[in-house]
Amino acid sequence: MRRPFMGLILILLLGTISVRVPAVTAQTTADTRIDVVLVIDNSGSMKQSDSHDNRFSAAKLFTDLLATNDQVGLVSLGDRDSTKTIMTLTQVTGFAQQMWDQMGVIARPKDLSEWTYMGGAIDLSATVMDSAAHHNQQRAVIFLTDGLPTYRDEDRAVQEDKMRSGLDRLKQAGVKIFPIALGAGADRNFLDQTFARPTHGLLYPAENADQLLNVYIQILARLQDGRYVDSYPVIDNTDAFLANVTPEQKIQQVNFVFPGYNGTVPTLKNLLLPDSPTSAMDKLLHPEDPNWSMWVVRPEYVPKLNGEWRMTLESNSQQNPMIAVLKSDLRARLVEPVASLPSDDQTVRYYPAGRPLLLRAGVLDPSNRFAKRVPLRITMQQPQLWDSLSPADGGSGADLSPDDGEDATEYDRPMQPGNYQLQLNISPSDSHVQLHKAYDIVVEALPTMQVQTEPAGQLQVNEPIKVHVQWALDGKPVTMPQADILMAVKRDDRVITTIPLHPDSEGTWTGEYTPPESAQYQFALTAHADWQATDRGPRHYTDYLEVNYDAHKQPLVEVSVNDTDDRVNTLNNGIQRTVAFRSYSDQPVQLHVSVAGIPGATVFPSTLEVGPHETGNRTVTVISPAALHSGAWKAHLTINGDAQVHLNATDLPISFSINGWLTRNRWVFLLVILALILTLRRVREAMGDFVSRNVELLRYGRR
Repeated sequence: MRRPFMGLILILLLGTISVRVPAVTAQTTADTRIDVVLVIDNSGSMKQSDSHDNRFSAAKLFTDLLATNDQVGLVSLGDRDSTKTIMTLTQVTGFAQQMWDQMGVIARPKDLSEWTYMGGAIDLSATVMDSAAHHNQQRAVIFLTDGLPTYRDEDRAVQEDKMRSGLDRLKQAGVKIFPIALGAGADRNFLDQTFARPTHGLLYPAENADQLLNVYIQILARLQDGRYVDSYPVIDNTDAFLANVTPEQKIQQVNFVFPGYNGTVPTLKNLLLPDSPTSAMDKLLHPEDPNWSMWVVRPEYVPKLNGEWRMTLESNSQQNPMIAVLKSDLRARLVEPVASLPSDDQTVRYYPAGRPLLLRAGVLDPSNRFAKRVPLRITMQQPQLWDSLSPADGGSGADLSPDDGEDATEYDRPMQPGNYQLQLNISPSDSHVQLHKAYDIVVEALPTMQVQTEPAGQLQVNEPIKVHVQWALDGKPVTMPQADILMAVKRDDRVITTIPLHPDSEGTWTGEYTPPESAQYQFALTAHADWQATDRGPRHYTDYLEVNYDAHKQPLVEVSVNDTDDRVNTLNNGIQRTVAFRSYSDQPVQLHVSVAGIPGATVFPSTLEVGPHETGNRTVTVISPAALHSGAWKAHLTINGDAQVHLNATDLPISFSINGWLTRNRWVFLLVILALILTLRRVREAMGDFVSRNVELLRYGRR
């Protein structure tokens, strides 16, 4: 059963260790070197807070565990005269570590101060950090104190200026401050708000000086990639099982640290490694301190470490705390929630209250790529223990892409405001030695996405779903200055595609997706937002929201009519029109045809049967028994389809003309006129004959 540090073996899986031996050179492109300045409080209150000088033992162990080419400096915190630089930023080598120990560089000063000139110590830390010819990417100040800043009146203004100036210089250089608040006298809120949060560091409380060894190791594991912490008990004075190291863990270096207990340090009597069934003591080196001892596995034996380890320990306690220090080529990464400094995996995460907690994680291999199919487990450790989650990389749930090395899951409970710490474990579940990292999450009131989708009803073919995002805080709309929003489109819990959303000038982010078919869709939106909290400062954080959309797409039937401007006397015999169609439906479709704009008119046939995906023509006849006035007529065929289909048009215009009375009876007129002409012709001929006869008679009568 897992237990607290004092009573457990703490297995610290740390980076490349070079303690008085040549460091192992990792075959990796990742740069894990660090720059660290240790600030140690040597004010008078330390007589009570740390009567056994554990702070110097812990700092000494910290420097011994640093890797070759790391850089370390040392500042002593006291009054105006005793606050000074003990060591400028110096490159770590095995020889340098030996010299520091032999010369007592990290040791209690002769006299302790009555004052705590923190302003001067911060200013000196910035100067020490700048003193090296080159700088490593990861840079930090570890600031140990048991109280608040205290100054003589005549020095207060100068010290406060140095505090502001030193903090500004450290922040500009990207240096994080990790304050260690020792005992009840340390003001944790002051140290957190003044040092940790503004520099993206983290406050580490230590209830007493006995915890300092563990605290310093925890900070080192946080600062350097490839270092991890685990714990489990070991029994003394017997051939006891120690660990089972597996090849999948890619461990390169192993050290053992035995913390002292009640003034004594346990002694390692024998060690059995996989390649040494009798004793491996000749493969160890042994640096020590009055409060701890350390055994280092020689680098040349590292390739043979996989397998079972056993040990015999001699001590005054049945169960003894032990720290095993290892290096792995695997580097844990918590991708979501995003780090407050995106380039620094170990900075605090911020997350909006009320949202389920999105978790995406992976493991970087030596080539700086996400390794695939590495078993991960995530467990919320604080403020209380939650059930462990096993994220997946199958393109379902909260995972954006299958088999890309980034696994995803979520705690589906709404997160309440507060400070949380979760543990990311990158070891197989059956591994005895566990490689895990701790991540800190601050849940607080932050703006969250408010999503609207349109259209709300059924979609037409080729019509997109539009997703609009705005932001609100405490139920009130706010303007988000900057956010990157990625929308994953899912169907049947599988990611189909991802679409970025783009902002407009009014602060609305919009994206579109055109579904290929009717289905239940889900839009999973991940936002990386930058918000300026007026009372807390800038926040770079993750917001995550899932929206369901039921896309019922109506099959489309395209219809049109071939219209000709007929001239007819009546519609008793009807006019014909050709209706063209093209169906996109998988099912047969019935089109119901009627006519509007013509009194008493009907259409035959009134129903057109269209087969699945059919393209063709149908002829319909429009008939009306009514006496229609002469002139041009404008009407339309009305098309109605089945409820499950969508028509591109429902009104198809048609036109025709009804002839007037003269036009309708023109042949009668022609016949009458012809008859009149013939009649007149005959009358004319008859009159001519009559006149001719009478003229002849008159002529003969005169004779």
